[in-house]
Amino acid sequence: MKIGLLSDIHGNLPALKAVLKKLRQEGCEKLFCGGDIVGYGAFPEECVNLLRENDVTSVRGNHDHMVAHPGREMSLRSEVQKAITWSREQLSDETLHWLGNLPLELEAELVNMVHASHLIRPEWHYVVDGKGVCSNFLFQTHAISFNGHTHLPLLAQHKRKNRPRLIHLQELELPKGGRYLINVGSVGQPRDHDPRAACVIYEPEKGYVALHRVEYDILQAQEAIRKARLPRFFATRLSEGK
Repeated sequence: MKIGLLSDIHGNLPALKAVLKKLRQEGCEKLFCGGDIVGYGAFPEECVNLLRENDVTSVRGNHDHMVAHPGREMSLRSEVQKAITWSREQLSDETLHWLGNLPLELEAELVNMVHASHLIRPEWHYVVDGKGVCSNFLFQTHAISFNGHTHLPLLAQHKRKNRPRLIHLQELELPKGGRYLINVGSVGQPRDHDPRAACVIYEPEKGYVALHRVEYDILQAQEAIRKARLPRFFATRLSEGK
C-alpha cells in the first residue's frame, strides 16, 4: 500500500491540486494532511472543500486553530493577523466548525500524525534542532510519526544508545529499531529554497518514505494573493521558496 502525506497547504489551491494529482498518479490509496489548510493563501474555502471531496484525513494546524477561534492570533505579526482575519471572513460557518474540530493528533491504522510536535499542545513547538528533536521523542509513543509546521522536509531519528539526529528528508528505507518523526514539508509555502510543492509517499510494509516535489502554477497563486489584497510578501516568497 502507498500512503500520501501532505501538510501546510495555506490556502494555495493551485499547489494542492497539483499535489493531489501527483499522489493519485503514484497510486496512493489513502491520503493524510498534517494541518494548516488555511492561512497566507487566497483560497481557504476551496482548499478545505477539495480535501474533503478527496477524503483526505487531516489534523488541526495552528493556523486552522486560530482561524476557527477568533482572538488567538493577536500575539502574531500584523501581516499574519491580517491573513488569519481575512481567511476567517472567507469561510462558511460550517467550514469554521469543521476546522475547529479537527483532531490535534491522528492515530489511523497505519499512520500517526501531528501538526507540530508530540509535546503538550497547543504550544505548536518547532522541531528544527537537537533540542526540539529530543523534546519530541520524550513524548512520541509511536515508532513512526509524521508532522509539518516548519515547512521543511526533515527526518528526525532516535535509536537507543545513539544521539537523536535531524537530517534533510529525501528517499530511504527506515532502519528497523529506531523511532522517526518525518516532516512532509509544505504544499503551499515551502521554505527550503525550493518553490515546488512538497509531499511524501509512505509504504508501511517496506518502511519506505520518499519526498516528492511537484511543479504548479505559482503565478496563479501569487496573482490571487495580490487580488485579495493580502500582504504582498505572501506572494513573493512563493517563487523564492522561503
